[in-house]
Amino acid sequence: MLKLRLFRNLGDQELSFPPEGVAVIGANAQGKSNLLEAIYYLETFRSFRGARVEHLIAFGEDVFRVTGQMVSDNDGKGAPTEVAAAYEGSSRRRKVTIDGTEPERIGDAIGRLGAVIFAPADVGIVNEGPVRRRRFLDVALSLNEKGYLAALQSFRHALSQRNAAFRSGQPEAVVRAWDEPLARSSATVMKARQRWVSEWRDRFRGYYEEVSGGGSATMTYVPKVPVDDWDEDGIYGACRNALDVRWAADLRRQNTSAGPHRDELMLALVDGHSEVEVREFGSGGQRRTV
Repeated sequence: MLKLRLFRNLGDQELSFPPEGVAVIGANAQGKSNLLEAIYYLETFRSFRGARVEHLIAFGEDVFRVTGQMVSDNDGKGAPTEVAAAYEGSSRRRKVTIDGTEPERIGDAIGRLGAVIFAPADVGIVNEGPVRRRRFLDVALSLNEKGYLAALQSFRHALSQRNAAFRSGQPEAVVRAWDEPLARSSATVMKARQRWVSEWRDRFRGYYEEVSGGGSATMTYVPKVPVDDWDEDGIYGACRNALDVRWAADLRRQNTSAGPHRDELMLALVDGHSEVEVREFGSGGQRRTV
């Protein structure tokens, strides 16, 4: 069951979906994508189209609310879970509840509803730069790996503070006070990314081969920080060393140049024993298959 109130152009709705699924058919600009956006919003509390949250409110209104109720077992007879999300424009306040209870942090509610969106814009994961691929990894891991979102938020905070200290001309000791939390959170983020790519690499290759009917592809995690030992302590040591090695360059540029914010998820076509980056050398069809 899905309840909508003033989300985009959808008005007030209460919809039920049969187990067999539905096809949503209608003319352009009637709200088909908005309906999918509302469902996906209950998984990540963000628009899959990158829209700002205030733009999800119906024109002339100040608040929207989306509520989803679902059962997770195979026969559909289990206890339902209700996820609700609302936003008030005038106060810029978000509210999320799970079965009527507001979690301590919104991040604790992410992923209670499982949804996969497949849209034409997804080819940007291949065509665009590494920022888009890192975001793909971050979303997948935040939804599926306990503790990843918290580590990612800690990393972003430490990185932001270290760079702010650079830009404000703080002494070296103040800037480098952030090295420990930055390296520690980086290790957790990088370990999770490396493990996820390793676990999914073979299936990704198999899916590509099945869909394409010929040829192959692979994905490889390419960290900016060189790592020899992939346990968390080893990654932490590599990150601390990279911050030391890059200190002079970072000081000159007033920016932190080593860390998971520079990582790459390399997507490549396989031809015999050679690999070529699909972003640079793939056809339109190959890019969409990847």
